[in-house]
Amino acid sequence: MNAKFSIPAILIVLLGGVFAYMLTLLLQSRGFFSPSHDYGDDIGASTYSVSCVGYAGLYEILSKSGPGAVRLLLNEPHQNSPEDLYVLTSSMPAAASATDADNALLILPKWLYLPNMSKRKWVIDQSLMNEDLVNELALFVTGEFLDVRRSPQPESFEMSAALPSAPTPPLPEVQLMNHPDVKPIIYTEQGVLFGLLSVEGQNFYILSDPDLANNLGLSKGDNPRFIVDIIEYVYEDSGAGGPIIFSEPFFPYVDKKPSSAVVPSMLRFPMIIVTILVAVSAILLLLACWRRFGGLDLEPSSVDFGKAKLIENSARLLARSGHMEPIVDGYVELTIRSAAKSLHAPRTLDRRQSIDWLANASASKGARDLRRILSEVSSAKLEKSPVNLLKCALTIHKWKEEIESGPTTNSRHRQEH
Repeated sequence: MNAKFSIPAILIVLLGGVFAYMLTLLLQSRGFFSPSHDYGDDIGASTYSVSCVGYAGLYEILSKSGPGAVRLLLNEPHQNSPEDLYVLTSSMPAAASATDADNALLILPKWLYLPNMSKRKWVIDQSLMNEDLVNELALFVTGEFLDVRRSPQPESFEMSAALPSAPTPPLPEVQLMNHPDVKPIIYTEQGVLFGLLSVEGQNFYILSDPDLANNLGLSKGDNPRFIVDIIEYVYEDSGAGGPIIFSEPFFPYVDKKPSSAVVPSMLRFPMIIVTILVAVSAILLLLACWRRFGGLDLEPSSVDFGKAKLIENSARLLARSGHMEPIVDGYVELTIRSAAKSLHAPRTLDRRQSIDWLANASASKGARDLRRILSEVSSAKLEKSPVNLLKCALTIHKWKEEIESGPTTNSRHRQEH
């Protein structure tokens, strides 16, 4: 009988598991299972965010039009040029003040938001930021108090510059600024929506309401065309010539460059846990199957219905009862009669003649000597040994099998010796 786990089966299981594990590591090292960045704000007001308050849409639009767009992180070296145009979209003051470029487009914050923990990159709730907080953030960036206020939606906007398109205002109110030094470009009677503030050699082109440029605002009306028109106006007015630089210093995203080395990935968290589990599983599998290579070690049956076993069990029971001698005598007589009948001995023979006839038949067939067996029975009776009587009963049983079916190899070997 073959084992359930043979050597080829074990090798196939182990090699299959190791191959699948190494393939997973290889794909991971090539970036198949890795995110495009390790950390950062992909929910809030950044160019990585696809939520309603994010600017991923703005970045995509500007990166595919005009001079293009790039992201600049705080820890990335960059030599400022007069032709650079920075776009500051983060709602955090540290991010907004991270550049000292000559020209910058500042999009003021407006919303506070709560991330949706069950649906990654979604916003579960948002509320308007306090106007005082917006003014403080603008003051931190520009050094000027812009007096930001929210007003009901106007019917239309006035434009001091010839822009091809007009904004679609957000509902139900728009965020405007009121500062005497801000040059109005797009404005109403209540305040300025888009204007220019020059502070100590720096030009801040300020968009006071982010709902015209964030992902939600770009889905309304002609706002995508309006944003492109604003960027083109800023380029022409400021003399910028390089790509648009989105400053993301407070929530930096580090592009994950996949490593081609597989072994370090195996020993680095969290893959080190899988490595340990694979190794332990392989060891346990080998230990569980080590003794099962080849044929199975069959245990003896708990129940044996053979005559020898029946005789042995009966003898043990009778030995306990103390009547072993008469029972063995009766068994020997029955065996002799059964053998004589089986070999067609003459029926007219008495007991001694039957024994002589069977002894001669035993000798002719190479079976055990019947007279010797009967002598051993007599000796066992005199000794009153249950063990010897049991052996004699087994011997007479085997003699009967030999004289009827022919002697076995073992019986002939014993006779020769």
